[in-house]
Amino acid sequence: MAKVGINTGTSANAGDGSTLRAGANIINNNFDELYTALGDGTTLAPGIVTSIVAGSNISVTGTGQVTISSGLWEKTDAGINTVSNVGIGTTNPRFTLEVGAVGASGTSLYVNGDARVTGILTVGSSSVTLNGSTNEITVGTGITISGNTGIISATQVNIAGETLTGAGVTSLVAGSNITLSGSTGQVTISSAGGTWANYDSNTGISTTKKVKIENDLEVTGVSTFSGIGTSGALDVDGHTELDDVNVSGVSTFAGAADFNGAIDVDGHTELDDVNVSGVSTFAGAADFNGAIDVDGHTELDDVNVSGVSTFAGAADFNGAIDVDGHTELDDVNVSGVSTFAGAADFKDDVNVSGVSTFAGAAEFNGARVYVKSIIDVDGHTELDDVNVSGASTFSGAADFNGALDVDGHTELDDVNVSGASTFTGAADFNGAIDVDGHTELDDLNVSGVATVSTLKVGTAATINSSGLDVVGIASVGVAITMYASSGIVSATTYYGDGSQLSGVVSGITVEDEGSALSTSATTLDFVGSGVVASGTGATKTITIAGGGSGITVEDEGSALSTLATTLDFVGSGVVASGTGATKTITISGGGGALASRTTKNATTASLAAAASGDLSITAFKSYNLLKIAIDHPAWVRLYVDAASRTSDASRAEGTDPTPGSGVIAEVLTTTAGASTFLMSPAVFGWNNDGTPATTVYAKVTNKEASTSRAITVTLTLIEAEA
Repeated sequence: MAKVGINTGTSANAGDGSTLRAGANIINNNFDELYTALGDGTTLAPGIVTSIVAGSNISVTGTGQVTISSGLWEKTDAGINTVSNVGIGTTNPRFTLEVGAVGASGTSLYVNGDARVTGILTVGSSSVTLNGSTNEITVGTGITISGNTGIISATQVNIAGETLTGAGVTSLVAGSNITLSGSTGQVTISSAGGTWANYDSNTGISTTKKVKIENDLEVTGVSTFSGIGTSGALDVDGHTELDDVNVSGVSTFAGAADFNGAIDVDGHTELDDVNVSGVSTFAGAADFNGAIDVDGHTELDDVNVSGVSTFAGAADFNGAIDVDGHTELDDVNVSGVSTFAGAADFKDDVNVSGVSTFAGAAEFNGARVYVKSIIDVDGHTELDDVNVSGASTFSGAADFNGALDVDGHTELDDVNVSGASTFTGAADFNGAIDVDGHTELDDLNVSGVATVSTLKVGTAATINSSGLDVVGIASVGVAITMYASSGIVSATTYYGDGSQLSGVVSGITVEDEGSALSTSATTLDFVGSGVVASGTGATKTITIAGGGSGITVEDEGSALSTLATTLDFVGSGVVASGTGATKTITISGGGGALASRTTKNATTASLAAAASGDLSITAFKSYNLLKIAIDHPAWVRLYVDAASRTSDASRAEGTDPTPGSGVIAEVLTTTAGASTFLMSPAVFGWNNDGTPATTVYAKVTNKEASTSRAITVTLTLIEAEA
């Protein structure tokens, strides 16, 4: 049969189209015809499809042949072929055959059997190439391996950490004999003599590394060594010139050794007979155990004499003299500064006309010291018995480690006492006293102002410029205790009005039926035979006995099974009144009044032509909808909740909503101006929020042809739920 269509009528809901039953029969008949022609839905009927043609390039025949023409894929007797690029694992091949996408990881091509490349095989980004025609392997630009000649060419060869470079190295032979041959030089170590053979008579053998010779080295001619070190014996029979000799062990010169240059000896050196014709400079210590005969001028910056030194004539020391041992000086004339780093023992009189500086200890055992000028003592000075007939002034610090007995008046501007000082009598300090260490004061009388930057009392409290810091528990006498961890100060008595204290309860708030009295109370007195107050803590219990335990409530003259303590009367027509024991409940309207119809409206934001917007209208929890009015052409849909509005957003105009989809009502018009739609019969609507609210959820579509505008929606309805 021919295709049969369903009559959809002249317009939506016009009622002049096919009925639902007639439309369903038409659909069934059309599908029956298709199944009869094509098959039962599982197996297609044979002979239906004989060929498929896709455009002008692809065709599938009934014989199973697929043809892709126009220079793409073609099937021949030899198989499928193409003259375009083929990609495996990529949709954008750049070459004749490309396997894997650009940047792919892992193995893209795996060949189980043999593979042959007749051209050049390149591995990586032009880094490794295998040329089957020339039998060469090239790694970058620096290495070439020739299969025809067997030569490996490289810009640099590294063997066991050693690098061979340059075009001069053309061959290496490492067998029982080692030979390095080339166009400019050859070194051979043969098995016969184990010697070096050099073919370059001009330069000889040279190396920038160390050369270690285990056995003797015999030099028959003149040899120049720019640097040589030996751990064994060095036997030189002829003339030897050594510019720089470093000897770590013992060196013995059996004959005369003439050193015209500098000799630097860091370790121990023994010289039996040294003849120095010029100037000798000893930068370090020189130890002479034997006699030194100096006929000419000698300048000694630092001389260490462990034995006895005798100067028959005058000895002029312009520099420092360091004497560690015993020294006897019959007549010493010191015109400048003398420094004694160690002990100096003066048994006779010492007459000092200038400045004498003792860097170390100076001990005068019975000798008298006459000082006509200033004594400047920079280091430690021990004076067993000092008699000062005049005034003594210490411009710097004076450190007295022993007892200091001052019988007369003493003025001390700055005294530093590192140990204990005991004042048996009164000590009057008119100036400042700076005590850095521990001080014990049994009785301290401060008549003026005492300034203490930090006063620490044991480990519990510290007083400084920031205030009082209590670490643990600090007590002031027996009446006040401060607890640092809890912030509590405990005292037997507090004075003042307490206005600066927080957390202090100044009174008790008393309420009557939930309303606080105008003033707070400090005392509550409960009177009456049925009133009992009890409780020992902060909470008190007031028990009122008698008077009944509740109110009897009756329904149409019959008492309810339990007594009530509270009656809550609700509803717009219920009024409770009365100030005494009797209360009056007034219910107006007799049997109750019916709700009246009313209108609720809301306006959308400005909507472009054919644009939609959400709208919420505040009305009732449930209602009877009588009318929907709009002031401009629009399509208006009302919903029970926001979720239903969202789910229905994609439904097209003219399509009925699915039953149970949450759509309450909808109206649509394209007629200019205002329109009112009558709900006949009335539609019952309600709010489906988790907690029922008074919101009516709506969606509005502007049906103006080209004008943007805001649309007002007005609902006429009757409240159906309080």
